[in-house]
Amino acid sequence: MQRKKQIDGLKSNKFDVVIIGGGATGAGIALDAATRGLKVALVEREDFSSETSSRSTKLIHGGVRYLEAAFKHLDRTQFSFVYEALHERGIMINQAPYLSSVLPIIIPVYSEFEKLYFFSGLKVYEWMAGKRRLLPTTLLNRSEVIKYFPLLKEKNLKGGVSYCDGTFDDARMNLIVVLTAINRGAVISNYVEAKELVKKNGKIVGVRVEDVFSKEEWVIETDVVVSATGPFTDSILKMDDPDYDSMVEPSLGTHLVLEPLYTPPHMGLLIPKTEDGRLLFVLPWQEHVILGTTDVETKTEFHPKVPDNDVDYLLEHMGQYYKKTPLKTEITSKWAGIRPLAKEGVFGSTASISREHVIRITPSGLIVIAGGKWTSYRKMAEDVVDEIIKVFSINPKSKCITKDIKLIGAERYKFEIIEELQNTYKIDKSIAKHLIQTYGDLAFEVAKIAKDGYNEKIVDGYPYIEAEIVWAIKNEMSQTLIDLLSRRMRLAFLNQNKAQEAIDHVCDLVSKIPEYESPMSMDILKMEAMSRFKYDV
Repeated sequence: MQRKKQIDGLKSNKFDVVIIGGGATGAGIALDAATRGLKVALVEREDFSSETSSRSTKLIHGGVRYLEAAFKHLDRTQFSFVYEALHERGIMINQAPYLSSVLPIIIPVYSEFEKLYFFSGLKVYEWMAGKRRLLPTTLLNRSEVIKYFPLLKEKNLKGGVSYCDGTFDDARMNLIVVLTAINRGAVISNYVEAKELVKKNGKIVGVRVEDVFSKEEWVIETDVVVSATGPFTDSILKMDDPDYDSMVEPSLGTHLVLEPLYTPPHMGLLIPKTEDGRLLFVLPWQEHVILGTTDVETKTEFHPKVPDNDVDYLLEHMGQYYKKTPLKTEITSKWAGIRPLAKEGVFGSTASISREHVIRITPSGLIVIAGGKWTSYRKMAEDVVDEIIKVFSINPKSKCITKDIKLIGAERYKFEIIEELQNTYKIDKSIAKHLIQTYGDLAFEVAKIAKDGYNEKIVDGYPYIEAEIVWAIKNEMSQTLIDLLSRRMRLAFLNQNKAQEAIDHVCDLVSKIPEYESPMSMDILKMEAMSRFKYDV
């Protein structure tokens, strides 16, 4: 999928809808609108999922904490939010099963009351999922918990409760939603920034955009503009009218990545309480362990840094439950993401507590969506497109079908094709497994490239191979080394040192790919990547 073709499409068409923002929500809106027959464009000032949407806890979940709050406050809004998210969890896992999977999670308990409390609550959580429920919630005795988590402290441990949510690759999922939308007729490009909302008689009639690399500007004509910009919602809102009140409250969440010593390969741990009332997750992800997350007030900025005190907080609280407190030297990667919580007092007092999404339509016709979470991206998109159709009297060619749609790579996917891939292309089983779990049934296309001489690993210790670089350049609109190593492949999110080590190899390779048109000098691309991976992802 060549970016130039998408840019040409943005220049030469008028659209029913233009979406600003290429994260999970924006991509979901593009897919929903395109599948209903609308003429859709999307622009993203950086790369797809370059901010919040690639910096999640990698959970597809209904919200255990929100259910607890719903019980404590008898809050129907919270109950409905959890119910909706649990159903969306099942839909999302089914959309791209090669990128997602069911993950059992254990809560260690230290009293009989805790055991009853968590078990009964999580049984309700399971029941609320209805026909989309995953594995049953079960009680574990003390020895079973220790067998799964031998590094857990044993003092006063009574057992545990096991429940299920989902886990996924957030950046790859975001990208696949984008590519599926393009496949359905949407015109989408990364590195195109919205600079101005063009108006006529007080109503929006277009968006002035700029190619971030070439600095070329043009106007995309449209009847509807949607802002799906997450933490940057207020900047687009104030582009419409500088006097608008702020709509979001940014909250920073930090995650650390550790070596796979602290969980089994397919089971996570939930630390149920900290002194400030948060839940902490210790989760397996791509043969590493994610520890997170924090929740602190912050300012809105691009590429937020991980605060040192957040690192100390996470390690300290993990150490309260584990026999061994992880050292800072054990951290292989770390990142911080900004959650766009709908501000209290603007849309009701519960909005920022539950992260429920809200939609606002300004007098000029700008549609703004804020709040929500990854799991609910599809429902958020459906609600936005429903609103577009109602407010702007658009007649879609079909109803919403995204509940049942399979994303690219999932149509012929089944886990058993790993063996077929391995035997057909004579590749190592670990690499075959990685390719299938990254590209689904498109793994065979990537393997064909590998067979043509691009089968070398880009760095020792990880299954990423040169063919993936070629595929990302030709088919996934990857523009920079950071795009490649952070989001097309997740190496930087797993091991920043290894990502730095891979830069020269990847740089040499992309310079030889005829389809690659470097947006800037290779020296600058290398410098940017080295700088990013040196500190935080």
